[in-house]
Amino acid sequence: MFTGLPGSPARFGALLAAAALASALAGVAAPAVAQGAAQPVQLSAKPVDQPGPYFDLTVNPGETSELTIALGNHGAAAIAARTYAADVYTIINGGFGAGLRDATTGGTTAWLDYPTEVLTLQSGLATLRTFSVSVPDGTPAGEYVTSVVLENDAPIKGSGGVALDQVVRQAVAVAVRVPGPLRGGLSIGVASHKVAAERSVVAVEVSNTGDRRLTPSATIVLHDESGTRVSEATVAMDSFYARTTTKVEITLETALQPGRYTVDLTLHDDERDGHAATTGLALTIAAPVAAAVSAPPLGRQVVDVLRAEPAQVPARAVALAALGVALALALAGTGAITTRRRRAHRPMALVTAAARRGHLGRHLAETR
Repeated sequence: MFTGLPGSPARFGALLAAAALASALAGVAAPAVAQGAAQPVQLSAKPVDQPGPYFDLTVNPGETSELTIALGNHGAAAIAARTYAADVYTIINGGFGAGLRDATTGGTTAWLDYPTEVLTLQSGLATLRTFSVSVPDGTPAGEYVTSVVLENDAPIKGSGGVALDQVVRQAVAVAVRVPGPLRGGLSIGVASHKVAAERSVVAVEVSNTGDRRLTPSATIVLHDESGTRVSEATVAMDSFYARTTTKVEITLETALQPGRYTVDLTLHDDERDGHAATTGLALTIAAPVAAAVSAPPLGRQVVDVLRAEPAQVPARAVALAALGVALALALAGTGAITTRRRRAHRPMALVTAAARRGHLGRHLAETR
């Protein structure tokens, strides 16, 4: 019914090493792992009586469906874990994102009877938790998605030169289809610009105004004030969920000079009837952006794992990916993947960035 996981090609240059390490994990699944001074976190969350790694169901308006999730601990010691329901949003260039524990929830998440709970998970055991999904009367036909999250309740204290307190999460999608005709819809907003690692990043805001998930192809053409074409790029977007807004983003080879530019954007998903196009979006770059950006204080790192099945990836492999990220942060001098808990809108991903095309992106297929 749905596909996609977090990911964006516009990252800081110094994080490329981390991305390369993480991409080696694509196409496989593992329990969430965080290596710190204490015992590593190895949690898993799996749907019960479902054929895949997420909940996929069809529910009529006014009806309720009962679901069960298995919350597991594959670490060496018992751990206090927090589980809660979280809104799903579309990340930059498409993909699955789930809100953090402090985020406000609503929409499809309100359909879940899944109170937040902190429970002690014993080593090697799974706890079954049953909850319900109730579709309100009068809900229009469409595809809807929310999520259930499992994470260590207390951050794992980091150590060494780059010390990050880690919260490692499992986010399991709950995809609900309300029967009826589906329509695609796209709209285009404003263009924006920033500089990362001395390279210009051009983005355009886009919205999925339809009632179904889309995976559009996006073509961005950039012109300078004289009308000369400066850049053209095509982005194959990952899942763009209905009723969400995100950005299509490209990274140029160098930083743009100050001046006035225009952006043309074309979006099309022929299979799901999603189309939009615009020309001449204004983009003004007032002054060069300093190449050196002061790094914010290191804070809490959130590591997302959007699917987990025990013992498919050695813990050492995931630890190496975490080490790669730490090294990249040290080299870049930036907290780009350090997420404060209060920033609920953009949970960063370590393993999920690698798994984007291999996990939910592979398994959340059309069921119509």
